This record gives sequence, structure tokens and C-alpha cells, in this order.
Amino acid sequence: MNKNEDSGKFYVISQVIGVLASIGIIILFISNIFWKYSADGSFSGGMNIDGPNMIAFYILVAIVILSAITSAILKKRKNIK
Repeated sequence: MNKNEDSGKFYVISQVIGVLASIGIIILFISNIFWKYSADGSFSGGMNIDGPNMIAFYILVAIVILSAITSAILKKRKNIK
């Protein structure tokens, strides 16, 4: 294996990790949505991320950011298209 093949594989792995972390963020958002209906006709909805979900959210966001930075650096350095 040469250096170009290694960086190409690392680029793809970085992209896959970023996509999986993004899917995890979407799943966290969907699982924490709430809707409240009242008898008087009022309605409210929102999203509540707290506790362990907040820690997981922060970790996933950090993974996505690091993956994006890594991919950009590898793409710029090796001109991967």
C-alpha cells in the first residue's frame, strides 16, 4: 500500500463516521420531541434534551465536527474528489 491509498481509505472512514454521527443526532432529536395538548384547546410542542442524552448529543456533535475537519484536510492535501 502506498500513502495515497491509505489517505483515501482514511478519508472514506472519516466520512462514514461523520454520517453515522449525524444520523445519531437526528435520532436523538426525534426521540426527544414532545407534544402537549390541553383540554382548553392549547397546544405546545418542543424538544427536551437533558441528562445522558445531552452528553451523547455533545459527543456526537464533536465527532461530526472532527470528521468534517479531518475530511477537509485530507481532501485538500490529497485532492480527493
